[in-house]
Amino acid sequence: MQRRAPLIALLIATSLIAPASHAVTLLEGLFGKTEYTPPKTGDKLYEANEFDIVRLTATDAPGNQHPVQISAEQLKATLADIELKTGDSKSLPLFTEDELTVLSAPISYGFSKASPGQDITFMTTDRHGALGLLAPKLGTSGRMFIKDNRLHVIIGDAHVEYQAQYRMTGFKRNFSMGDRQTASKVTLQLNRQAQSVGSQQVRNDWVALSLQQPTATVQTTANTVAPNPPNSANGKAPQPVVVSTPVVAPSPTITPRENRSVEDRLRSLQSLRDKNLISDDEYRQKRIDILKDL
Repeated sequence: MQRRAPLIALLIATSLIAPASHAVTLLEGLFGKTEYTPPKTGDKLYEANEFDIVRLTATDAPGNQHPVQISAEQLKATLADIELKTGDSKSLPLFTEDELTVLSAPISYGFSKASPGQDITFMTTDRHGALGLLAPKLGTSGRMFIKDNRLHVIIGDAHVEYQAQYRMTGFKRNFSMGDRQTASKVTLQLNRQAQSVGSQQVRNDWVALSLQQPTATVQTTANTVAPNPPNSANGKAPQPVVVSTPVVAPSPTITPRENRSVEDRLRSLQSLRDKNLISDDEYRQKRIDILKDL
C-alpha cells in the first residue's frame, strides 16, 4: 500500500494541472490496438494541436523516391535509432516512445501518397529526461524523405522549450523544418544499432537511415495483359494490350504496446491529455482502468 501512495498522489496532482482537451480519433496504444485515420483530402496528415503536426510539403529538391510503402512499425523502429547530443559527450533519444507511436502512422501513410517533389515535415512535443511529468514539454521539428533506399531525416529544432513564450505573449515560436542547403545548430548521432546496419551521418543535423527491410515503391497503376483476338486484319501476329487498373495502398496501423508498467501507462495517458488527444471524461475513465491494475 505504501508504494501506491506516491503514484496516486502524482496522478491527482497532474490531473489538477492538466489543460482542458477535446476528443480526436487517434489514441495511444494504452489499452490495445491503435488505428490511424488518414485524412480524406489535403496535405495535412495529422494534427493534434498547433504544435503537433505532420504534413506533406513541396520541396525545392525533387527526385525523392516517392511514393513508397513503409510500415508504421518499421518507421518506429528506425527512427528510434536517432539520438540527440546534449554536450559533455552525452546523448539521449531524439524521440520519446509516445512521439514515435504518434508520428509513425501518419508518416507511413504520407510516404505512400507523396510525390517525388514532396517531403514530410513535422512538429512534435513531449517531456524528455528523468523528471517525467515534472519536466517541461519540448518541441522537435524537421523533415523526412526517402532517397537511395534510405530514410533521410533533417532536424531544424530539437528539444526546444516553447510553452513559456506562448503562455506569456500568445505568440507561437517559429520552429524550423530543417533545410538541405543550410545546417541547423542541432547535433544528431546514430546509436550502435543504426551504425551496424549501414546508416550514415550526412551532416550534424542530417542522418540517412538504412531501412531494415526493403521498401516497395507504391505504383498508382498495375499493368495486366489482355489478349487480342486470334486473327488480325493485316495478317500480323497480334500484340498484347496493356490494361491499367488502380492499386490502393493499405492504410498503416500501429500494433499494440504490451506489458507496459502502470507508471508508463499513466505517463502516456497524461501525454495524450496534454496533446488534446482525449477528452476529460476519457482521461478520468482510462485513469480508473489503469489504477485497477495496481
